Amino acid sequence: MHPTGKRVILDTNILLLLVIGTVARDHIERFRRTRDRFEREDFDLLSDSLRHFSTLVTTPHVLTETSNLISSLHEPYLSEARRVLASFITAAEEEHTASKSLVGHHAYALFGLTDTGLADAARGGTVVLTDDAPLHAFLVGIGAETWNFNHLRD
Repeated sequence: MHPTGKRVILDTNILLLLVIGTVARDHIERFRRTRDRFEREDFDLLSDSLRHFSTLVTTPHVLTETSNLISSLHEPYLSEARRVLASFITAAEEEHTASKSLVGHHAYALFGLTDTGLADAARGGTVVLTDDAPLHAFLVGIGAETWNFNHLRD
């Protein structure tokens, strides 16, 4: 399938799956940050799902969280994961809304800074890909386009 021309932004857990799966698909089920949440086949599903979009989008908050989470990897995975994340950063469009603006958004009290940044990005028509059911429900409620990764599994 060809890209739709739509933009997609990945929630932290989904970006983490992408990074770990790219580094070592079999490590998805061993790395403590992904093993209870994802399986190897989820990486394939994510890769296939991303083909529906023409542009990857991210925020500094998602990147920071992902970078911090991969820091618990051991070598040689850590260096490779940082290289993969750097490649993602180079390829993606980074949207930045000042944190002082995000904390004024009603979503901040419910979800914190990173997810409020995702909600802010979604207002511009960017699809949010998340496995976070409460965030997904909130985004649906505000009329944002969102894909719940858990629904894609079904």
